[in-house]
Amino acid sequence: MSRILHVVVGSGIPGYFSNAINSVLALTTDDVLGIYNYLDDEDFARASESFHGLNGDRLTMALRPNLKRSLTKTGSLYLAYNEAIDSARNKYDYLHFIQADMQLMHWDPETFEEIEVLFQRSGKNGAAPAVCISTVFECKGKWTDQYYLANLIYSPALRTHVYRGVSMSDVGVFSMRVINELNLRFGGHEVDMQGSLARLGFEMPKLRAPISAFVPWPVTVRNGKLKGLRRLKNYAQPPLLKMREGYPMSDYSKNVWMEDWVYPNGWKTLHPFWPTDTVSRKWVGRRQERIKQSGQNFWATIDGAGVVRDSVFPGRRMTPGLFELLAAVSRSYLTDSAQAVLSSLRYRFRMLTTTVSQTVKSLKD
Repeated sequence: MSRILHVVVGSGIPGYFSNAINSVLALTTDDVLGIYNYLDDEDFARASESFHGLNGDRLTMALRPNLKRSLTKTGSLYLAYNEAIDSARNKYDYLHFIQADMQLMHWDPETFEEIEVLFQRSGKNGAAPAVCISTVFECKGKWTDQYYLANLIYSPALRTHVYRGVSMSDVGVFSMRVINELNLRFGGHEVDMQGSLARLGFEMPKLRAPISAFVPWPVTVRNGKLKGLRRLKNYAQPPLLKMREGYPMSDYSKNVWMEDWVYPNGWKTLHPFWPTDTVSRKWVGRRQERIKQSGQNFWATIDGAGVVRDSVFPGRRMTPGLFELLAAVSRSYLTDSAQAVLSSLRYRFRMLTTTVSQTVKSLKD
């Protein structure tokens, strides 16, 4: 059997998909399966034109219609994953899942050796069994110090860190042997699968030297619609991300952060990074916590040369744009204020109810 099949799955943004595919083809000599779930006829046409340049004996491409949002958020993604499992059965030892808004940043013989060693050690000498190994750089904008300490623990048996209470992820390297033993199929939501595997005792270790990174502050697909579409205009020529020289290091006693090694290639974004959209207000709280620890300005940026500047406001051709950011921050503060007002009103109502109840009881006595 062959060693590993790299699987890239995307939807709605052909540029991201092509960038991810090309990064895998450039850094590896293994087979690559690309599955693109097109949103509509227009997306199909854009994708078909964009993918003309993607070719090679190692690459297999497939375009599939995206499921309607009413079915399940991960429907098309997990259908693609199951298609990859069926393609890999009895042919490959491992499946490496990458999503289109990611880029493979590093791959060498030591990477594959560490993957094999981790799967060999899992389930032995007190280590939990593993079906998935995390391959992704964590970013400081999401993994604040407190969040990191609460969610990662060092495993002496595996000689690497393990995610606390997490048994798998949508991205990473999966063992086909374990997939076959469990008759594993992707379905439902990620948290559902994590819970099922956790109950079987599985945990997810991470590579000491991460190999893939999410495009920071990306355009996303929500309910079949593209969010933050204007950000695509600010990118320079692919690849979208670059690595600093000197990676990987020899000392892994500390966590390897994305911000220390990866930067935008010819474009500008907020620093530290955030790996998904700004629709959720979670990023604001995490960013506030991180800047308190680092002393950075809330609007700090990193440019296409990898230079970090403590900007008062992000400049032109920034992604995400200033208007988007101000709108997102405003929504966050308005939500917090509304919740504070509601909490205060509930407290006052409880106090009033208690006072009235005590008064009535006193009059009866």
